[in-house]
Amino acid sequence: MSLTLSLGLSINNQLGGGGGGGQTGTLRNVATRNLLPSTSTSGVKSARGRTQMFARDTISSAQFVFPNWLVAQIGGTGPYTEQANLGSITIQAAVEYPVGTTTAILFSGSTTGTIAAGDNLVSDALSISIPADAKFAVRWRINGASGLCYVSATTPAVTSASFGDAFDSSATVNALADNTTNTADAYTNNAIGACYGPIAVLSVSTKESIIAYGTSITHGENDTLDATLDLGIVARGVGMTSGYINCGVRGDSAYRAVNVLGTSNFAKRAALALYATRAIIEYGANDVGTVEARTAAQCLADRATMYAYIKSVAPSIRIYQTTTTPLAASTDSFATTTNQTADATITPKLTSINDAVRAGGISNLDGYYDVSDVVCTARNSGIWKCPASYTPMTSGGGLHPLQAGYRYVRDLGLFQIAATGQTIGLVANRAQVPTNVQNIAANTTARRAHWSHASGEISHIQAVDVGWYLSRSTWLPTAGGSHTIKKYIEYPAGTFHQVTWAAATTLAKSSTSVAKSDVIISSVTGLPLRIPADTQFWERTVVTVGSATTPVIELPANNDTLGLDDGTDLTDKGNSGTITPTAAIWTFGSQGFVGRVGAANAQSVVALGDSLIFAQGDVTNVGTKQGSGWFGRLCDNEGVPYVKIAVPGGKAQNFAQNAFIVHGGNLINQLAFSHVICELGLNDLAVASRTAAQILADLQTIYALIPAAAQLGQTTISTRTDSTSGNYTSVADQTVKTDGNMADLTPLNTSIRAGTANVDFVLDVADAEMSARDSNIHGGPFPPVLDGTHFTSTKAAAIASALSL
Repeated sequence: MSLTLSLGLSINNQLGGGGGGGQTGTLRNVATRNLLPSTSTSGVKSARGRTQMFARDTISSAQFVFPNWLVAQIGGTGPYTEQANLGSITIQAAVEYPVGTTTAILFSGSTTGTIAAGDNLVSDALSISIPADAKFAVRWRINGASGLCYVSATTPAVTSASFGDAFDSSATVNALADNTTNTADAYTNNAIGACYGPIAVLSVSTKESIIAYGTSITHGENDTLDATLDLGIVARGVGMTSGYINCGVRGDSAYRAVNVLGTSNFAKRAALALYATRAIIEYGANDVGTVEARTAAQCLADRATMYAYIKSVAPSIRIYQTTTTPLAASTDSFATTTNQTADATITPKLTSINDAVRAGGISNLDGYYDVSDVVCTARNSGIWKCPASYTPMTSGGGLHPLQAGYRYVRDLGLFQIAATGQTIGLVANRAQVPTNVQNIAANTTARRAHWSHASGEISHIQAVDVGWYLSRSTWLPTAGGSHTIKKYIEYPAGTFHQVTWAAATTLAKSSTSVAKSDVIISSVTGLPLRIPADTQFWERTVVTVGSATTPVIELPANNDTLGLDDGTDLTDKGNSGTITPTAAIWTFGSQGFVGRVGAANAQSVVALGDSLIFAQGDVTNVGTKQGSGWFGRLCDNEGVPYVKIAVPGGKAQNFAQNAFIVHGGNLINQLAFSHVICELGLNDLAVASRTAAQILADLQTIYALIPAAAQLGQTTISTRTDSTSGNYTSVADQTVKTDGNMADLTPLNTSIRAGTANVDFVLDVADAEMSARDSNIHGGPFPPVLDGTHFTSTKAAAIASALSL
């Protein structure tokens, strides 16, 4: 049995086999940045270097696999073929962890190993303690009388001294001293950009381990190295959670890999699958493109040959195919979608092969990642999206993503893989979109309180921020003023951890921007920040460059009145000082926190709504974790993180408009969650006089925004009443409002309860709040409202207690 997850990922429920995700650990690659050599030369006979990597599981013992073979890339000698190096090489190597501390890697008890041409050399087991997610370095020195092989520095440079890498080279064998355990002998970096190092770092693990096969898009053409150290569509996608081996070859195709010279040309790469639990295959663009000009049927056949061969070599591996990205031309350097033209020859072929993958039933294929759906304006459009903060995503020939395009696929979470006993999703409560603007001066700091997921420790936390707000007059995303922020997470109280964006310490926010931060690193451990389950923490956001129209997050009453921790200060207190709760309804901060929860199937919720989700009327106090309104209090009760996308006066009619579909959709795409609750409808009836049928149609448009994997819930619609006494003291003291089209309230709720397309469950708020089903009179505790519509704090708490997610 398989199920389709968010953004087109289809996975198999059976997590056995080679241990991929199972409970029994097996020997597998646990490190990032294992790269396939792509060039050999007799002009370099001695080299040494330092290659940085991340451990994606705790390492107590490891073996290192070093290659002496390559697959030549486009422009090389014998391109796209597996080749032995020009001759045997000798190697010395060591692990540097922590920085400045080295431990020699041994080969049959010796510090020097010999690797025959065309072979791999597996080291002895090295006893060493490296925490999960720690960065470590492999220091190496190789010499070969006939020459050396390594990863070319061509498009892109795969190493950088800025991130601690090194590469020295010489034309004379043994000319470079062995400094693998001598950190005082500094590197000259005369060949930085190129890379050599392990092709696998083996340790016993239960975590998923990835091997990626593909073209220049897997290799990372047009990408730019950053602090993640990941390059290419797959490595960037999985590198924050999983170890990987990147076998991307520039210019390669499935046809060249397994057809022209037979599967023997893929033997060395296929054997590396024994070190992984999941293979992700990206081949396709060059097969149906101008390089090979294969038909769709031929491409599918070549890929089927590859799947079968990999399975024959590594029977336990699970194989996933990516859908193939578009080829387009642009008259404005891909700044807009309207000035793009899909390639008339290639697009129909891409449509055929991508639809075949989506349809399933391909032998030996366990699932797929729908990269094409993520980057295209619509399924099979052949046109690149131009999302805010990621445009342009491609350039030049309209084939290879730029770094922004690679990051966009990563940030949407398409490739994220949770380890056994973990969930990737929202990790903190009390996130919501801005609903107004304020004139915020430079250095103003806001502090907002949050609680971590009640089900498990949270880690690998990323903050999501937008530059717009939901207007209280148009009820649509509206441009805020351009401003710049910096941000810290405060946990525990008084300890600060800086948030970065692509390693930058500030973020410039524009009117349409949506940005996801880097994984937040602990200032104490140097590893991804971890916060225990059900624990309070705070975000501090500093506006470093202010604006008269800075978007702000609002609450139904002043922070101090509600008993919140939230507040602002006119000075920069991002990572110091005390910020007290303020007598204001606004602060500013993130629109969501995503990451890993240390529990399986941990729930999190996005709510789409109006003033009732916003919590208008709930002005006396807050829930147990400072949540407001029945929705926030319900999530407090269940320990579930959430994001509110809600604005007073909001209607389904508004959220169904293109402005919300685009900007609200961009935000939703940056989040990760298990459930969505839509509460819209009351203002459609009362203010816009919409019929039940019109509202249901608008809701269907909104539902199309929701990833297929998320459970979608629609609430029934609460009522509006007048009070004879003006105090709403009882059922008898109320009469039903009849303005607008409130007459359609009962028919609308009846239709919702009966079940509508694309809705997985109904959250019956009307039953929880009315005196009886369809009475359209508010029930107690009294007074339930003070204005006929919005629930008091006591009533909101009572509704929350009557419901469950």
